[in-house]
Amino acid sequence: MSIGARLKSAREKCRLMQKDVSERTGIGYRNISHWENDRTQPSPSDLRTLADLYGVSTDWILGIDSKPSASQGIMGMLFKDDPKMRAVIKDIKFDGSINHMGKNYKPSEQDIAFIENAIRLVYEKALATEQEVVEIKPKEG
Repeated sequence: MSIGARLKSAREKCRLMQKDVSERTGIGYRNISHWENDRTQPSPSDLRTLADLYGVSTDWILGIDSKPSASQGIMGMLFKDDPKMRAVIKDIKFDGSINHMGKNYKPSEQDIAFIENAIRLVYEKALATEQEVVEIKPKEG
């Protein structure tokens, strides 16, 4: 499988259109199309960006590894010790809903706000402390 075919396969497994990838990454959709059609190849930094977005390793995209290695990115870190929930993660759609076993589940606006706030807190603490790994603990009381 070529680099372009792997990029396209990974994008489609994430249920993303080229336009979606472009909007999320700032990479021009024409570049994405050229890469997926093996007309040109992405730069190392663009390759890393796409691998992180798709939850695969750069080695898999380049054909060095035979398995995509979902351990990359945030999705690979979630539920790493819970195989049942790791399977559910694969069913998360671009809009945040989960299509699992023929049923579609969507988080409430309150749940989405909670998740956004947790990510914001981690980011802000990381910036303030200049640490790569931070822990957010709920306030007591």
